Amino acid sequence: MEPSVGVVSSAGDELNDKCGVCITPISNNEKNKSFRDWQEQQQRQQQQQQLMWDCPGPQAKSTQPCVGDYFLFSFHKKHVIVYSIAAIRPPEQRLASWAANVGQLDRNVVVLESGECCRMQWADYMLAGGYHPQGTQCAAARRGGLVEAIQALQRGMGR
Repeated sequence: MEPSVGVVSSAGDELNDKCGVCITPISNNEKNKSFRDWQEQQQRQQQQQQLMWDCPGPQAKSTQPCVGDYFLFSFHKKHVIVYSIAAIRPPEQRLASWAANVGQLDRNVVVLESGECCRMQWADYMLAGGYHPQGTQCAAARRGGLVEAIQALQRGMGR
């Protein structure tokens, strides 16, 4: 695990009732930034490095992710991969490879737990209130059904 220098929040902090689920779309277009960033995270995971992703922009202050929330990678009409947020770091701790993502330099960074919580098929995800956002968003209004569906999957997996 990487050091937690500059952590904005980490495991054990009080959780925010307003969020619970943060969702980011992953494009299947190789030229898209989300596709390239996802590939980079897969490489980091293979190298036993921490998975990280941008938080929603600071203009969404009321719905920022919190430690312990679920972070979903949405692969449109295919499936969703679910992780738990381990820590939130300040913008200064963004990966160097993200420097080209103009307009996102002021975003905090979510640090994800090392293993995925579960995977959800697209139809089940949609039934639970899921959607495919434009950019990373916290889903405060829909979190109840999504959180329940994720927790049910985890119970079924013995977690």
